[in-house]
Amino acid sequence: MSNDTVVVLFKGGRLPSWHGLTSAQRDDYERTHVDLMLSVALEHKMMRLEGYRLIGSQEHWGRFWVIEFPTLSGAEAWIDAEIEPPF
Repeated sequence: MSNDTVVVLFKGGRLPSWHGLTSAQRDDYERTHVDLMLSVALEHKMMRLEGYRLIGSQEHWGRFWVIEFPTLSGAEAWIDAEIEPPF
């Protein structure tokens, strides 16, 4: 990690409403989300993505991510994409 980069620490998981969706809806949302995140990673030259499963889920959160970008605008774009509806 460089002193000139920006690191996002992200705790993620699924809200209970996720389990009320049909399998087709979940597949569609997942594909849309992955495509969005990949486009942000490519556009903003993501440098690192590390994912960890929490030993014990905390509320709805079961994973922890470390994401590194060369600029603040990349980190901000990632955060904006993470909270893009319906996520």
